[in-house]
Amino acid sequence: MSLYNAFFGSKAKKKMQSLQKFHSPTKRTPYIDFKPAELKEQSNENWQIVFYWKAPKPNSKMKRFRRRVKFMTNSNERKKYANIKIRHLNELLESGWSPVDNTTAFTGSFLDLLNNYIDYSKKRLEHDKLRPDTYRTHYSFIKSTKEYLKSRGLISMDCNGFTKKFVNDFVEHKEFRDKVSNRTVNNYLSFFFTLNKYMIDQEAVSYNVVSDIPSRKIHKKKIRQRIPENIKEKIFNHLKVEKPSFYVLSLMTYLCFIRRTEITKLKVKHIQLANSLLKVPAEISKSKKDGFVTIPDQFAIILARHIKYAKPEEWLFSQDDFRPGTKQITSRKISDFWYRMRKKLELPSVYQFYSLKDTGITEHFEKGIPAIKIRNQARHENISTTELYAPKRENADQTIRDIYYKL
Repeated sequence: MSLYNAFFGSKAKKKMQSLQKFHSPTKRTPYIDFKPAELKEQSNENWQIVFYWKAPKPNSKMKRFRRRVKFMTNSNERKKYANIKIRHLNELLESGWSPVDNTTAFTGSFLDLLNNYIDYSKKRLEHDKLRPDTYRTHYSFIKSTKEYLKSRGLISMDCNGFTKKFVNDFVEHKEFRDKVSNRTVNNYLSFFFTLNKYMIDQEAVSYNVVSDIPSRKIHKKKIRQRIPENIKEKIFNHLKVEKPSFYVLSLMTYLCFIRRTEITKLKVKHIQLANSLLKVPAEISKSKKDGFVTIPDQFAIILARHIKYAKPEEWLFSQDDFRPGTKQITSRKISDFWYRMRKKLELPSVYQFYSLKDTGITEHFEKGIPAIKIRNQARHENISTTELYAPKRENADQTIRDIYYKL
């Protein structure tokens, strides 16, 4: 059997004749536009994959290209690796891929690059350049991508295989086989966009293939819900007795709308009780801007007790049972404790930690506080974000009813 038949089936000759007549401007024809890749074992150490490619221009000639097969002590495993690489190269060549336009400095496989990216992310995490939640998310996405590569026999895929088609195939796999939500699909697309930028920086690819892939439409309906008054009292009364420091932490989100990750980075020195202010520095803030939040008088008394014996450089909430201390807390610890508390109180999962923030903002609207003041307290970039929390009326507004019109 010829190499062509081995790759493209017993009807290869007939298919090639057909393709000669109806030659697509994007798809390429084997033995006319390219000669399929094959393995050349020149020596025990020097194995190469060789293929020929012709530019889609008049009077172009076939040009020889080579790809080295990395050394493995087990020759059978090395041959398996080479065959996977050969199959993938031939698929790329037939799809219209150009080995000239995609010449890059990075010589490893796509799997190698994924491992490099995790190492790079870990270094950024260690130097406080990346949030722990972001690192965990990226790690999870890469793990999922590796599983996909394995299931599709693409473990040896070159970085040039990271194409628009690859990304679309991946997200469709997650969307229709794994039944993930549109929001999760968009999160994958966002991750691949970031990964693609890293690949360009590493000269693994020359352009961004994700930028023109449209995101999925999602409804802005949150799975978390506002906490009713009776449930909120149940939570706060429990925390006052069982975990006073976490009670203070919860009020920080409920009254000051501080985000969970920001809480983990706050220090005692950021509390200005004399001015009833809490400073959220740019290096902590999600918006990367300095922000000042008003501390309500009732909360100021509680907060003063919390930091009574603390030093300015100590973390406001630490690993020491959420009290001020020298060991920084993680956002995961906050979520884990909230989960255990909710389970102990037998509360439904719709009451998440961030429900405290949602509840606090909504209650501010109900107290008649202007939207602009709520926006400033929540540090939203746009007031339209704040107005999403405004409660929907289900009865007549008495103020509007009482207006006198000259009709």
